[in-house]
Amino acid sequence: MKHLLFFRHGEAYPYELNNDATRPLTKKGRASFKEIKKAVTQLLDDYDSIKIISSPYARAYESAQIIASFFNQAVAHRFDSIVDGDFEQFLLDLETVEAEAIVIVGHQPTLSDFIYYLTSAIVGFEVAGCAGVDVEQGRPQLMYCLNNQALINLSK
Repeated sequence: MKHLLFFRHGEAYPYELNNDATRPLTKKGRASFKEIKKAVTQLLDDYDSIKIISSPYARAYESAQIIASFFNQAVAHRFDSIVDGDFEQFLLDLETVEAEAIVIVGHQPTLSDFIYYLTSAIVGFEVAGCAGVDVEQGRPQLMYCLNNQALINLSK
């Protein structure tokens, strides 16, 4: 079985003309990820191989780097499909990632759309929130959806 853990990036600096791709995380955005290490590692504890992939946008990549540090690894791939919302290309991109669990760090509304296409579930994402999907032979199943505060509480 493969597990997909979708994460929305942390809080980023406000959008200004022509710089959406380069917006970094705020101090609060970085902290919101650093506080959830225990919860994230527990969610993925049953998987022997874990890879982290990301949108190429700065705020998502920075969030992905923090998650990757929980597992002493680097971000494996940055895929444009996570920004573009190209679901067919996203599925092709996923096929290139060899792992039992894949952490996907991206943006709204793309993450919600991808989960809907996979499971028919309607999921909203707050910043630094996540949703887990188990992919089996049949239809993928939404297993959980957690906001950042719930992840912080689980990390205590």
